Amino acid sequence: MCGLFGIVTRAGQPLPAGCFARAARLLRHRGPDEATALSFLRDGGEARLTLGEGEPAPDADLGFVFRRLSIIDLSSGGRQPRRTPDGRFHLMFNGEIYNYRELRAELAAAGHRFASQSDSEVLLAALAAWGEAALARLVGMFALAFHDRQTGQLWLARDFAGIKPLYYVARPDCFAFASEPRALLELPGVGRAADAATLASYLSLGATDRGEATFLAGIRRLPAASSLRVDLSSLRPDPPCAYWRPPEVCPRPMPEAAERLRQAFLQSVALHLRSDVAVGVALSGGIDSTAIVMAIRRHLGQEAPPRAFAYVAGGAFDEEPHAALAAQAAGLALTRIAIQPGDLARDLPALIAAQGEPFASTSIYAQYRVFQAAREAGVKVMLGGQGADELLAGYAHFVPTRLVGLLASGRPGAAARLVAGGPLPAGGGRVGLLARGLAGLLPAGWREAVRRPPPGWLARQWRRTAVPAPAFRDQVMASFTTDSLPALL
Repeated sequence: MCGLFGIVTRAGQPLPAGCFARAARLLRHRGPDEATALSFLRDGGEARLTLGEGEPAPDADLGFVFRRLSIIDLSSGGRQPRRTPDGRFHLMFNGEIYNYRELRAELAAAGHRFASQSDSEVLLAALAAWGEAALARLVGMFALAFHDRQTGQLWLARDFAGIKPLYYVARPDCFAFASEPRALLELPGVGRAADAATLASYLSLGATDRGEATFLAGIRRLPAASSLRVDLSSLRPDPPCAYWRPPEVCPRPMPEAAERLRQAFLQSVALHLRSDVAVGVALSGGIDSTAIVMAIRRHLGQEAPPRAFAYVAGGAFDEEPHAALAAQAAGLALTRIAIQPGDLARDLPALIAAQGEPFASTSIYAQYRVFQAAREAGVKVMLGGQGADELLAGYAHFVPTRLVGLLASGRPGAAARLVAGGPLPAGGGRVGLLARGLAGLLPAGWREAVRRPPPGWLARQWRRTAVPAPAFRDQVMASFTTDSLPALL
C-alpha cells in the first residue's frame, strides 16, 4: 500500500505551513520506501517536485504528497506524483493496476511512448487518453487523484470493491484528501467531533461502514466504485458518482457457472502474481486460501513458489493442520505464527494505530501478526482469501439476505423452507431470521430506521455513565488523536 495526501486552497491563499511534513510523517507506515511532494499554482507557474518531506513552494495553492511502497518498477521510473510531458495532467494513486501490461500494449499501439515499466505511468496515460471511461477498464485495486490543469478540475476515484481507502474534507477555504483520516486531522479547522449516527451504529451493531459517513463528522469517505469531481475555482465537490455497478447475475446451469468461476479465479490469481518484489500467501487451510496456493502452483509450474504464512490458533479451532496439508501439496514453505498470552495486550496500541478507525473485533489481530511476520521475512505482497466468503455468501449472516431475495422474487415456498431448515445467523433464532427477512422488504429509509438506533441513543448512554455527560463527551472526543483514533475502545 502507499499513502496519498493532497490539498488545494482558495486562490491567493498559500498552503498551510508544515502540511507536507506532517502528512509525510503520519503516512510513513503506508509507504516507507520514499516520500515525494509536488506543489504549484493551479492557475499557472512551474510545478515543483521535491524528494523527502520537503515543503511546498511559498506561493503554491495546490500540493500532493506521496508515500511509496515500491511493488512495480522499483526504480525512480515508478516515482509519484506523475505528470504528463506537457505538464497538463498529474496523477498519484495507491494500489496496483493488474492489467497494466495489456493497457500499455493498447496505448503503445495508439502511439503512446513509455519511459518506465511502472503501472502508474500506464494509468496516467490511460486517464489522459480516455478520461473517466478508463476507470471501468481497470483490473486492480486503487485510490487515485487525477488533476487536469487545463480544465481546472481535480477528481478522485476508488476501486470497484473499495479495497483502497480514500477520505476527504471539503471546506470553504480548502479541499483536502488522504489515505487515512489522521493526515486530515492535522489541517487547521478540521475538528474531531464524532459522527453520532456512525458511532451509535458501531456501538449497537458493530457496523464500521456507513457509506460516505465516517466516525468523524467533518471527514467523508469516497464510496467504492465511485468518483468525485472538484472544481478548483470554487473548491466545491460534486456528489460522488458511481462509475460501475455490479452486473445482474443471470441464472446458469451449475456446471457452466462453476467453470466460469474457475476461469475467472485462475485469471485473477495469475494477474495478482505480477510483482517486482517477493510475493507470499496468507494460508488458513480454508477453501479460499487453499485454492489460491494450488492456483499459484498451477501457474508457476516448477518455479520457486512463494512462502506461506499461517496463524496457529491451537485448541478446537486450530486450522494449522489443514494449512500444513495445503502447503505440502503445493510445495510451499510454511511459516507458522503462534500468539502467546499477553501478546494482544502488548500489541493493542500498535494494532489500533495501524487500523486508524474502530474495528469490529480483535480477530483482526491474527491477520496483523501474519502480515508482521511476512514483512520481517522480506515479503512485501501477500495474497489471501479475504472476501471470498462475502462474495460467495459463505457466512450464516447472509441467510437473511437470501430470504429477502426469495420473498422479493415471489418464491414463498423456498423462503419457508429456508426459514425451517436453513443455517441460522447469530441471535434471534428462526423468528428473528423471519423478522430480519421481512424488514429487508421495507423501503431503504425505513430499513435504516428499524435497524439502527437514532443518534440520541448514544447521548443517553453518555448520560448513564458515572461522569457528567459533557465531561465524558470531551473525553471521547479527545481520544480521536492522530496516533490512535479509536482509543474510545
